[in-house]
Amino acid sequence: MEVEQAVRAIDTVSEAAVTVQGAKRENRILCCHYVGEISPLALREKLKAYLPDFMVPHHCFKISDLLRTATGKVDKLSLDMRLDEKIELSGGEGLTNKLRTLWCELLGHSGFRLDSNFLEVGGDSLALIKMSLAIEEQTGLHIAFDRFEQMGMSILGLVTLIEEDTNASHTGQTGGTPDQKLDRLTTQENPRVDSMLRLNRMILGR
Repeated sequence: MEVEQAVRAIDTVSEAAVTVQGAKRENRILCCHYVGEISPLALREKLKAYLPDFMVPHHCFKISDLLRTATGKVDKLSLDMRLDEKIELSGGEGLTNKLRTLWCELLGHSGFRLDSNFLEVGGDSLALIKMSLAIEEQTGLHIAFDRFEQMGMSILGLVTLIEEDTNASHTGQTGGTPDQKLDRLTTQENPRVDSMLRLNRMILGR
């Protein structure tokens, strides 16, 4: 796979495997499992320079070694099944656990994985808005619904978005096209109004 070749080409990565989640083409999420010194956030940033947007893994997981089958092939099924056990994101487990707790409160149950789609485990439009406002209150960041949907509407997606936005705010880099910069400016100036408009458009388009 071209994505795996691009990951292995990075000198601080020794091994890598990419798995695909989601049955529908438009909802597929790429997960990169790798062994190396580079952080997940830095790896995603490097890959953005070599791969088109749709080929950049949505989530990167730094692990100690790749699981293999008896024949020596990478056991990609086991990699995905152990997803919750090997989260090693630069935001730390604290952020992941806070988001997990928030989901439990909003959904009223804990029957979901870190890669579960929020709407597919009982979430609705009102819960989405509450989640967005809670994240904004705790982090000062506003996560646009279209970006959340692009990242699979999961806790893993939220962690990635929060990490990238936090890193961008620290470095003073906004990135993206002029339209994307304008979109971010709009969400910062009118977050609650924008949340409602984006959510309505997202739901109508599903």
